[in-house]
Amino acid sequence: MDQQPYTLEIPVDHPATAEAVAPFVTRVEVCAQLDQHGFTPSTELVKSICRALMGRCACTVLIRPNDSETMQVSPLAMDSAQRAIALLAGTGASAAAFGFLNQHHQLDHSSNAKLANFCREHNIEPCLHRAFDFHEQLEDAVALAADLGVIRVLSAGAPSLDQNHFPLDLRTERLKQIVFAADHRFQVIAAGGVRGKNATQFLSCTPHLHASCRTKQKLSPNELYELLSVLNNVVS
Repeated sequence: MDQQPYTLEIPVDHPATAEAVAPFVTRVEVCAQLDQHGFTPSTELVKSICRALMGRCACTVLIRPNDSETMQVSPLAMDSAQRAIALLAGTGASAAAFGFLNQHHQLDHSSNAKLANFCREHNIEPCLHRAFDFHEQLEDAVALAADLGVIRVLSAGAPSLDQNHFPLDLRTERLKQIVFAADHRFQVIAAGGVRGKNATQFLSCTPHLHASCRTKQKLSPNELYELLSVLNNVVS
């Protein structure tokens, strides 16, 4: 998919799922507990998924310690995040998606800057996950992400992990504003309920999509093929 004008990222929590989607996607995001929006996976899971990928697509790892379910920064959560990133060396993963909030539920500059630098020290590309969406001021969030030097930002265009409470048109409008403000300094990945039936709306904002393609907590080949059909129509 490297030659395509779009990118597609799918979260995976099992080597068999990774092997099934590898020929069709730009990269996978390795997570644990996808039914709870994902947490940091074990190093063993990352290694096994990278082996299953066989270099056919890239691999990003979610860094979201389960001792920080609210994504609020703490010394314990920071230690967990740094240890997880350090262990990525040699696994085959190329990037890590992290994000901590401060006590005001805004992006915490200090901790995220430390993690971004820590990633680069270990030859891992830094990315921000959907903690980005919780920062109220869009321009400030974009400026902070750019200052961190992240290569990608994941956004649902809504300040919640349950984006279903927000109308799609409002979400896509915010995504367009984020893309405009980012001005090519990093990729903006549309996420949160991306499906074949609404992919066109998200593609009007950004050519970069993150979609689970899951039904009843399992990968749905039909969902994947429907989304790929929409993406291929964009190419043609």
